[in-house]
Amino acid sequence: MKRFEFNFPRTRFVPGEGDTTRRGQADQITQEAAEAFSAAEKDNEQAYIIELLDCIQACETALREFDEDTIRTAQLKVIGKNQVRGYYEDGALEAHVTVDEVEHPAHYNQGEVEAIQIINEVTAGLNGFDGYCLGNVLKYSLRAGKKGDLEIDLEKANNYAHKLVYGLWRWQHGQETQD
Repeated sequence: MKRFEFNFPRTRFVPGEGDTTRRGQADQITQEAAEAFSAAEKDNEQAYIIELLDCIQACETALREFDEDTIRTAQLKVIGKNQVRGYYEDGALEAHVTVDEVEHPAHYNQGEVEAIQIINEVTAGLNGFDGYCLGNVLKYSLRAGKKGDLEIDLEKANNYAHKLVYGLWRWQHGQETQD
């Protein structure tokens, strides 16, 4: 899924800043929802649309308090929850990709932690090539069986571990090297 995008320009009200509180913004959202409800009861299509969009703007204003990754994680959880509830039409999720394959690919996520965070912490302080090899051991181990074939990912991890420990690739020119 592409990065989270707001539909409306930023307002001057940001919950948590100045005298705008989360409670105050939640009250604003409730007020906008009540106005949408009133317009729906009057069967005024244009007013109803306007009030629904006003409600979206109030929600977006509240969301701007949070960083994009926090919003994106929550958005994916909402999509997952509503998918389980059967809210989406057949094929709707395929057209609306639910995973950002560039920024946060699913095969590199371990719950709330991404492989890149683990690799960064474990390889900190290592020299370039050792860090590179160990990073690849971790990368292929952490994604094993999630992106492709489990055995292939584990063979790749093993090959990088072998290079790190023995200075040789485990497999070279199609043949296993001897230690």
